Amino acid sequence: MNTRTCSICEMGQLILNTEKIRVEHLSQQGQIESQYSMCDYCNSEQAGTDEARLNKLAMNDFKKQVFKTV
Repeated sequence: MNTRTCSICEMGQLILNTEKIRVEHLSQQGQIESQYSMCDYCNSEQAGTDEARLNKLAMNDFKKQVFKTV
């Protein structure tokens, strides 16, 4: 398992989390899966490069679905 130390407190380990979030594009609403990490020591939530890239891909996929229906 690849563990990462929290860059904020430098004490805890980051744990990957996912959650469904509501998004909107061109007045069309939907849900995408959002990824972020949470520190098991200070409870800060943060998105690293990998999480941000996956979140952007999920949003782009949603936008493509919207364009197909418009």
